[in-house]
Amino acid sequence: MLTIAPSYSALMPERPDANRWNYIQALLRAAADPALVTWYRAIAPTGGVILGIKVPTLRTMVKSFAAANKQLQVSDAITIADEAFASNCREEMLFATFLLGRFKTRFAAADWQRLNVWINGIDNWETCDQLAVGVAGEIIARAEPSQRAKFVRDLEKWTKAKNPWRRRFALATTTALNQKGRLDATVALRISELLITDTDKNVQKALGWALREACKSDAAAVFALLKKHKSKISRNVLREAAEKLSTSRQVALRLAK
Repeated sequence: MLTIAPSYSALMPERPDANRWNYIQALLRAAADPALVTWYRAIAPTGGVILGIKVPTLRTMVKSFAAANKQLQVSDAITIADEAFASNCREEMLFATFLLGRFKTRFAAADWQRLNVWINGIDNWETCDQLAVGVAGEIIARAEPSQRAKFVRDLEKWTKAKNPWRRRFALATTTALNQKGRLDATVALRISELLITDTDKNVQKALGWALREACKSDAAAVFALLKKHKSKISRNVLREAAEKLSTSRQVALRLAK
């Protein structure tokens, strides 16, 4: 159970919808651990603010916040996310992302458009991947076919963005379609092929990840893609993408003997 520091307990809104964002900010700062700041800045470099709160702790805080505010709607979570992704603060963005994830079965097609704005506030792999997998991927996975096609077209458009985090976001989103028992490699293969020659190291890392997850659904298709573009893919990406392929296929790609 989350313990609210006494000095901040007075900030709990008298009405559920009053001063909600100020309360969240105060709650996060009360839980900050300066000793963790340097470590997080090393593993997920960002130009933004880092308070120093571990992900499990943030998830617990979100759970407690949601339990204390049972009247919260999707629109409330989106409003909080609007504030968070404009703040340039790691913990605020992750808090909002985890809160959004609690409403993943209730997103409307129109809510997808907010992602286009939130991505502009991302400058590191951690917040990029959490939002992509926990929110964008879940929206696509649950969308009606016509809506899904539109969302995938947006991912395709984002592969051409100058912002490398938007390109990585497109790839990271596809991993959710091959997790939790889902078996859909089609989107991952399509987005991966569009970024197969991307030279940004953060995009390359996500490329290997997306194809590795897609292997769970269609290893043969992933192998065919890697074989087709073998001469264009960096050795590191090729190795990471082929990690879950059979030994015989890795041999065919000259990754094993």
